[in-house]
Amino acid sequence: MKTVILSLLTFTATTLFSTEWLYYKHYPWVYDHSTQNWLYLRGSSDGKIYSFNATSKAWSEFQANQTSSQSQADAIEQLINGPILNSDAEVVDKQILSGKKLGFYFGAQWCFYCKGFTPDLVNFRNNNKENFEIIFVSSDYNSNSQYAYMKEYNMDFYTMELNSDAANALSQKYEISGIPALIIVSNSGELITKDGRIDVTYFPNEAMDKWDQ
Repeated sequence: MKTVILSLLTFTATTLFSTEWLYYKHYPWVYDHSTQNWLYLRGSSDGKIYSFNATSKAWSEFQANQTSSQSQADAIEQLINGPILNSDAEVVDKQILSGKKLGFYFGAQWCFYCKGFTPDLVNFRNNNKENFEIIFVSSDYNSNSQYAYMKEYNMDFYTMELNSDAANALSQKYEISGIPALIIVSNSGELITKDGRIDVTYFPNEAMDKWDQ
């Protein structure tokens, strides 16, 4: 019994600050953000931790060492439920977004204010592209305008299919009522701010640090 308790306490102490898990008070329950399930944890005499899934009602070995990259990939897939494309309309592996903060840029070629903001955003992204990436969610009239806009302003980042279900879902999720708009999320898909446009425009040198807080 002591071995079981010690194993559980050791596991809890080493993973308490993980962003993938939410611990419920002092009870051995964790919330798995990647699958959106509550798991009940129980130590075993074999030195392993087992979890009971509250949804499936099944026990399984708990993978405490789940890689953060896999968790991020799952979070990105849930957030962007569709393909991402480059400025040549070619599908790109979403793995390229892993480990980076994301900015969902809602804009369009016909938008006067977007044309004023886009150069600032392009410069900001290029200066921080090791830790930050943009997904352009277009409100253009057609895909030709969408890609022409990206090439005209050297938007060397990614976009989504015009008027796709995935793009519309993001617009609804973040309650976009006007453009340009820049939504910033963490690499685990959590909302950081809806005021990304203000941060990039007026505080480009401090924005990344601010988003880390």
